[in-house]
Amino acid sequence: MSIKNNLDPRVIRTRQLLQDALITLLADKEFEAISVQDITKKANVNRATFYSHYEDKYQMVRQIVREKLVDLDSAMKNVDFSMYDGKPNSLDEMALKSYFHLFEHIEKNSYFYKVLLKRQGPNIFRRRLYEVLSTTFEKGIAFIQPKKNKYLVPGDLLVSYISGATLSVISFWVENDMPYTKKHMAEYLLKISRNGVLTTAGLESN
Repeated sequence: MSIKNNLDPRVIRTRQLLQDALITLLADKEFEAISVQDITKKANVNRATFYSHYEDKYQMVRQIVREKLVDLDSAMKNVDFSMYDGKPNSLDEMALKSYFHLFEHIEKNSYFYKVLLKRQGPNIFRRRLYEVLSTTFEKGIAFIQPKKNKYLVPGDLLVSYISGATLSVISFWVENDMPYTKKHMAEYLLKISRNGVLTTAGLESN
């Protein structure tokens, strides 16, 4: 595979054509059923051009996933942690901004997320998305509560629950054409995180 200049506008344009072609094909076909020939035909480029950019479709999808999730990770971390003074209000403000940036990023890339989170999308995307969410939540929880002996449940279980629930919510949101605004989604997740499932469902705790 030849080495391409990633800053060359022609390289960027060709890779975008190939990536768009794969995403379009994934809307209707299983990833394993899609061939390089399918991708090049949809992108209107030849096979030699494809192989000058990617080793195969697996290397291609790994790169697509990596680039998109780097953007997601940056979006969620776009919060000023210096605002935290240990009080609930500042904590809520930080969490709200992080959730808002999460859904803002997904809204901007809604078709991409909708397609890749569908059943026929490559498993690597859902797995890597979970890993990004898990790492972010683990660091966030450790920041606000560095004393793990204060946790009511094991830390890894807590992170797993939050990450899995958030991934499920993201899937729900894009699969249902984003029925709530990104602002409302951030507020709703904050309410669930702050109050817990039972209180959010309107059940008074004893």
